[in-house]
Amino acid sequence: MVEEPELFARAHRLTLDMIRAGLIQGLRIDHVDGLFNPAEYCRHLQAQAGEALGRPVRDAGDQPLLLWVEKILAYHEPLRRDWPVAGTTGYEYANLVNGLFVDADGEAALGAIYARFIGFEMNFEHEVIEAKKRIIDEHMAAELRVLAGRLGRIAASHWRSRDFTLSVLVQALKEVVACLPVYRTYVTSRRVTDTDRRYIEWAMAKARRQTGMDATVFDFVAAMLDTSLAKDGLYSRRAVVDFAMRLQQYTGPVMAKGFEDTALYRYNRLISLNEVGGEPTRFGVSVTGFHQANRARARLHPHALLATATHDTKRGEDTRVRIDVLSELPDEWRQHVERWGQLNQSFRKMLETGPAPEPNDEIWIYQTLVGAWPNDDAGFDARLSAVVVKVMKEAKRRTSWAHPDEAYEQAVVEFVHRILETNRRNPFLDDFLAFRRRVLPVGQLNGLAQTLLKLTVPGVPDIYQGTELWDLSMVDPDNRRPVDYDLRRRLLDSLDGPLPAEVARWQDGAVKQALIRRTLDLRHRHPALFAEGTYRPLLVRGPRAANVVAFARLHGDAQMVVVVPVQTARLWSDGAIAPLGAAWRGIHVEAPRRGGPFRDLLSGRTVEPVARRGAMVLAATDLFAAFPMALLEGVAVPDGVGD
Repeated sequence: MVEEPELFARAHRLTLDMIRAGLIQGLRIDHVDGLFNPAEYCRHLQAQAGEALGRPVRDAGDQPLLLWVEKILAYHEPLRRDWPVAGTTGYEYANLVNGLFVDADGEAALGAIYARFIGFEMNFEHEVIEAKKRIIDEHMAAELRVLAGRLGRIAASHWRSRDFTLSVLVQALKEVVACLPVYRTYVTSRRVTDTDRRYIEWAMAKARRQTGMDATVFDFVAAMLDTSLAKDGLYSRRAVVDFAMRLQQYTGPVMAKGFEDTALYRYNRLISLNEVGGEPTRFGVSVTGFHQANRARARLHPHALLATATHDTKRGEDTRVRIDVLSELPDEWRQHVERWGQLNQSFRKMLETGPAPEPNDEIWIYQTLVGAWPNDDAGFDARLSAVVVKVMKEAKRRTSWAHPDEAYEQAVVEFVHRILETNRRNPFLDDFLAFRRRVLPVGQLNGLAQTLLKLTVPGVPDIYQGTELWDLSMVDPDNRRPVDYDLRRRLLDSLDGPLPAEVARWQDGAVKQALIRRTLDLRHRHPALFAEGTYRPLLVRGPRAANVVAFARLHGDAQMVVVVPVQTARLWSDGAIAPLGAAWRGIHVEAPRRGGPFRDLLSGRTVEPVARRGAMVLAATDLFAAFPMALLEGVAVPDGVGD
């Protein structure tokens, strides 16, 4: 166990030497939930880092070193305040910003389309619980029996609980672990938080409802997990706390394998929501909710990492936001997906186990094509075939890693080959490419907006390898392919002037790279503005105010304003983005109190606030006149000018 003093010293010797030499300023701690006591580990690491740096840690909250923990948070779960860390590695941000591009009004329609296509209504919560139980049965049963044995010995130590049999305890633990709504709790010998108690009660209530077991066994398990069983001295406190902490180490991998690596591959209503740390049943994030989350991060964890793609995300950052466009076009999506199902009917095979592909896998294929279809489709057939086999194995419905059905896998791969054939007349491919032309401009705009937001909101942006250009990757290992750095070097200086607004010039992704470069240059010139600057949402008024995200960052004399559009598919019905300003008439963004003028680093234009109804505002028609989003830097006005 790495937390043991001797093993900790050995495992961290090189790291601490590098910290001492000034070669490391921060550490990413992966799989932190696998530790016995994550908070204590982080405190000890900070203490050792402080000693290496010659600045002893004064208290439990002191942080001489930037630590980022790979902690997957549920949407209702805050990062623990007693952890001395800079924040997480950013999965919650990936899901937060993605939600901006998901139209909540499309939820019911997409749900109906999905249920009709697959032939039944799938319940995601049920899929998660059943997936976790399957993981326990097939891969982690031995560990559960060891834990149940420990629990049985504790139960046998008092007459009130000694009648609980081992099989009853195994079943009760299995149900509770499957129903826990978070990866784990963080009970220790020192404290049990109200948050931990709430999650334990949640799991117990769910487990009681769905089983016919004696409720007293769940009362006993609950008292074990929150350690209240040891309060009256009838049970060994040391044994109770040790069991609770060991079970916490078990629930994390069960959730990871059941939720991330099984259920997220089964529920395909809108697969852009099926992301690590995501919640596929939460449809969309409001602009207000986005601002609130950013302000909370600025207050609590201003140096948290902001990720939109990592080695573990289920799809590339631009793949994800292109699929999001379907939420804005449910009627068009329904028409196309039903047509595709009919056009490709002859390519399905009927096996003894059922159709291949089954409808749930087929609709996943279509959504993935919408998001991941590249500008150069050479080799894409092989990439998609490899990914779809992995996805089917992870879903564990018709095939799996442990119990492969090669006939089913091969039939689905053949289906993919047939629907993508170009050596014959292919009505499906013609129709798909027409629909892609409708989705593509909006999806690219989403990708640029997502990138600009990540680089400017409070936090430390994390740019995953190769994502300077369009990231149309799928799940690993597809997202770990070699990066063409020569291409990126060639494109780096290709956009020196104003960024092009023409969609036709966005195809190679150079516009995204140029946007990143200019925003990073601003961060380089004004580090304090991003590290310490306040985050102020700006009020947007007008007929499409809900389609605009606007905020200012302020620090000293430095200021900047970011304005981006979201959910724009219905603003350009023909799929074209130009003319830019026409769709934004009547929309005005509150100007920061310090006023302007501003220089737009994307379009190269100067933007001046104007007076409207007694307030200074920025007109959206002006902001988006030359490029569909704005990054404004305050321009210093010489003394005496304007007096």
